[in-house]
Amino acid sequence: MFPLDEGDVTLTFPEGLAEDSLQDLSAYLDIFLKKEIKKSKAPKEKVDPLS
Repeated sequence: MFPLDEGDVTLTFPEGLAEDSLQDLSAYLDIFLKKEIKKSKAPKEKVDPLS
């Protein structure tokens, strides 16, 4: 668990992962983080409370 200001991030995975599986997981996490960083930099949409 990694506590962040916005909430906790929890990763779970089975024990005994093979090296290939760990490399796949690493690649997936890199992509996931890049997408989240991109989303965090995107301009926030303004919501019109009257619509």
